[in-house]
Amino acid sequence: MPAPVGSVLAEGAVVIEVSGRPVFIMQGDVPSFRFMQIGVRGVDVAQLQAALSRLGYPLKLDGAFGKGTAQAVIDFYTNAGYASSDGSVPFGEVMFVPTLPARVQSSVTMLGPIGSDEQSASVDGSEADGSGLVRLSAGELTVSTFIPAADEGFLRVGVGLVLLDESTNSSYSATLTSIGDTTTDQSGRLGRAATVTPKDVLPPELAGSNLRLTFTTSASDGEVLVVPLAAVSASADGKTRVSVLRPGVNTPVDVLVEVGISADGFVEIQPTVDGSLQEGDLVVVGR
Repeated sequence: MPAPVGSVLAEGAVVIEVSGRPVFIMQGDVPSFRFMQIGVRGVDVAQLQAALSRLGYPLKLDGAFGKGTAQAVIDFYTNAGYASSDGSVPFGEVMFVPTLPARVQSSVTMLGPIGSDEQSASVDGSEADGSGLVRLSAGELTVSTFIPAADEGFLRVGVGLVLLDESTNSSYSATLTSIGDTTTDQSGRLGRAATVTPKDVLPPELAGSNLRLTFTTSASDGEVLVVPLAAVSASADGKTRVSVLRPGVNTPVDVLVEVGISADGFVEIQPTVDGSLQEGDLVVVGR
């Protein structure tokens, strides 16, 4: 059985054991594609030599599988608890991934018969065939999101964001690092796919999770006077005003104001005459 979901695997770790044989994880840009043994040459051999060297079996990184490489393979396998009599690496026993460490994103949780002559594998509780025994995600976590067309004007590469894990109420600072071409999401909305990179490494258990993403388009320098958006009206001359109901008076009085930023149904106001509005004044939102 493979390591549990969420486990972090370092170079040289066994991802899964199949029929008594290991599948090791090592770093390399080119996927495994053949049986490696004495006499073969290539970038895959160079990747193997580099990985073995990092694991404490120094080798010349010449991409040529010779006796030295074979002996290093034998020693590595032996120390891992497996046999390799001739020092060869069978196809499928080394998995190269571009970056490490890697996390187990999904894996087999149960093997067993479901019928008289059938076998089934359960991946995260669902049935699967042998092609989906384990899935890894490598490198540090990033966040993929979709920016609706209506919000495109507010966001640009480099803007700061906050990621919230609502299950634990933990928040993480992040930066918008890329914005793709215009496309549609699964619901048919027009917008752009984007990538968000956290400023600090996200916990590996967040792999595959949904996070709430928030951003600030503008902010005041401190506390400001606000009223409900419905309290502000504009006249034909372009001036904005609020109607204030003074204590003991039945008729509202219009007060000219300048408006600022708005959020959550409220808008910042600044009276054109200082002192004409105070915190706690009653404003009219409808008649």
